[in-house]
Amino acid sequence: MAELNARLYVGNLPYVAQKSDIENFFSQNNVAIKKIDISVDPFTGRNPSYCFVDFHSEVEAAQAMENLQGREIRGRPVRINLKTERSSFKERLPTKVWDRDWTRREVPSRDVDEKAHAFDRWNRDDAQAHWSAPENEKRRIWVGGLPRIPNQDSLNAEMRELFQGYNVQAVSKLISPHASKESVPGSHYFCFVDMLNALETQEAIGALNGKENPYGAKYIVRLSQRRSPNQTTIVEREQLNHTSRIFVGQLPHYDDQASLENDIRQLLSDFEIGSITKLFTPSAAKMEEGGDQHFCFVDLMSPQDAQNAIDRLDKQPTPSGGAYKIRMARPPPPSAGSGARREQVGGSGGRFEQRKPQGPPRDFGGSWRRAE
Repeated sequence: MAELNARLYVGNLPYVAQKSDIENFFSQNNVAIKKIDISVDPFTGRNPSYCFVDFHSEVEAAQAMENLQGREIRGRPVRINLKTERSSFKERLPTKVWDRDWTRREVPSRDVDEKAHAFDRWNRDDAQAHWSAPENEKRRIWVGGLPRIPNQDSLNAEMRELFQGYNVQAVSKLISPHASKESVPGSHYFCFVDMLNALETQEAIGALNGKENPYGAKYIVRLSQRRSPNQTTIVEREQLNHTSRIFVGQLPHYDDQASLENDIRQLLSDFEIGSITKLFTPSAAKMEEGGDQHFCFVDLMSPQDAQNAIDRLDKQPTPSGGAYKIRMARPPPPSAGSGARREQVGGSGGRFEQRKPQGPPRDFGGSWRRAE
């Protein structure tokens, strides 16, 4: 058995758990801690499902590992083990990239000290406040025209090289293109880069958009903007909203409300349910995907219950062999235009729909929208 020290690994965390959740966990169990080392992705607000905790002595660490094993943080039982050292420097294998004609080649990966990352998620305490501020302040840049780069360190190094001379605050992970881009020639992966201020952001966009990249293509550099000013991200729904309503998707068709409610109450048997909406029919595009695509909304007793239900049940198997999709429900958008009016319609949960003169809307139940 490895020698015990005063630093322990705490794993099986919900991805949305924050540093404050870890602090409350030990405080509520009357365990004094010295330091929490948790990585929070500034672009998703999520942790890698584990953290490291320093105690004041080896004895206190041993007691915590024995007494708190399996206790819950945000509804999930934690695993506490001896801390495993992380190497700060690794020699990287070559990075595989795909050219425009979909041929694969290898380019040398940059050997990068992890401490030199553009955004040190392990040591900075402001990651949790970083999710939406850069976009709201117009200092988040969308960088496209990238090939598949499976190595995060190489992406970080490339972005630092591209933005040399600018104050880069953070670099996101590489993001895969939409399925509709798969048949389109070219490189369609992308990432986000956060700058120090809006002025520098505009200067960087003007200077770098269209610049040739090492892969025989050109970088696409533009300001990151939401498709809609009212659009919310999964992170905001998980972390910043105070709703207790959840979206439950990947449901089969039910012939009656009683059958739907029976299955939903079994699924959420550990939670007190306020109301269950009717079953909603998916769009034609969703129907073409096949499988169970119906959905409903469920009101629980508190935002914490809603988050716990998501942590426990999202992606759990359905009886038909699929996987449940459980998300925070999106709040209703503001009424659009003077001709728009909101009317309450019958049914459980006090649902509303928004009616506009140009035609009937899609009914998503209480104007709460389906999570993407």
